[in-house]
Amino acid sequence: MAEAFTIAEASVPTSDKPLSGSKLLVGWGLLALTMAVSVAIGLFVARTLFRAPQPGPETAAANPVVVIVICLLVGVVFLGGGLVAYLLILVTHCLTFNFTRPVFRTGFTTRLWLANVFVPLLLLGGVGFLVAVPVTALLLAAGLSAGLALGVPFFSVVIAGQFFLAWFSVWAPIQKSLIRKRLTALGVTPEQLAAGVYVGVSDPSVSSMKKLAQIEDDVGMLWFGPETLVYQGDVQRLDIRRDQFLEIERRLDKGSMAAYAGAVHVILRWRDDQGQEHRTRLHVEDCWTLTSMARGLNQLAARLQQWQAEPSTPPPPIPAPSTGEAATASEGLGSAG
Repeated sequence: MAEAFTIAEASVPTSDKPLSGSKLLVGWGLLALTMAVSVAIGLFVARTLFRAPQPGPETAAANPVVVIVICLLVGVVFLGGGLVAYLLILVTHCLTFNFTRPVFRTGFTTRLWLANVFVPLLLLGGVGFLVAVPVTALLLAAGLSAGLALGVPFFSVVIAGQFFLAWFSVWAPIQKSLIRKRLTALGVTPEQLAAGVYVGVSDPSVSSMKKLAQIEDDVGMLWFGPETLVYQGDVQRLDIRRDQFLEIERRLDKGSMAAYAGAVHVILRWRDDQGQEHRTRLHVEDCWTLTSMARGLNQLAARLQQWQAEPSTPPPPIPAPSTGEAATASEGLGSAG
């Protein structure tokens, strides 16, 4: 078995390596630069909004209180609204209620994209304003203008939060739950669900940068059968027999944020019954972070290679008839001749 596994590994084509440290720094640096430009614009807007004429003694004493109260109220409203929206989206599977029909291509990805824009904005904005309450008071006492005193702590929280949410997926529970409910509606049993691997599929010939909402074309589960790989998704199904399976590729998807955490995607090359070759890119769907996604892809590739290396299961032997039955059959054949 060890020898067969070595042969299978040797048959895998040259794979892409994870991005080097310098390229990772460039990628995350560009993200930081984008955020810095956004912060600069935000600070400019904040200074403009909070700019006031030369205050007298009474106005100067009242301004810090007004700014702090505004921060507190807005922070509570934003954070509370973000938490309510997040819980509502989790409970309703992003407003998906009918699992007897395809759900992934009927508005789910658009709704999830909108949720991914507005819910983190509310959560980070709420935390930013609440953190700004004590910090703004200190900065105002130190002599900073109201705009800077508010903008510095607020945008510091927002920047740190954006980096965190680029690495951490707050929507991981939705993907798993949606897959389970949809497959259950398709007739997959709880035992089969327990044996499957949460995956998504996409076309590797299409750049992920061209996809606005979600990279995956479909999501579902993958099963490793004795002779067949079976994928059942929301709208797609693949049954790849061992004799149809050609090879496993590992390719970088530079349009995916996961590539900047060391992820190298798994691509299956296989041939259908008509002899046409296909390439299917796999995504792991049960990961909370980009780092765990990279590990999950490595584990998936290793499991596929192990499955590929396993010897084919021979068909069950045909039992030999007993002596009496054989004699009867021979007599019957002889009389027919």
